Amino acid sequence: MLGWSGYQSPPIGAVVFRQSDVALTAIRVMTGPGGLVLVLAAMAIAWYYPLTREKHRRVVQVLDRRRRREVARRERPEGRASELRRDDRLSQDITEDGKEEAQ
Repeated sequence: MLGWSGYQSPPIGAVVFRQSDVALTAIRVMTGPGGLVLVLAAMAIAWYYPLTREKHRRVVQVLDRRRRREVARRERPEGRASELRRDDRLSQDITEDGKEEAQ
């Protein structure tokens, strides 16, 4: 985007370098109102994200199992295949619930 506004990278070793007025305006717009738009969009997405207490509980459960599995893997290199499959099933259940509620 900056390239479209005429932004020029300063030459190597340049001590003083001036951007065009159009490039400076583009930088100001992207950091001011542009940043505000991104923050508001993120807030809207977070507000309408369908996270129920049950889904939250299951996500926390899956993350806890993954953390414990990582600790066990560090202590014992061979790991556990059955625990891996169980975590995959839980993760799949969580994503399938999200698809059902979206429909």
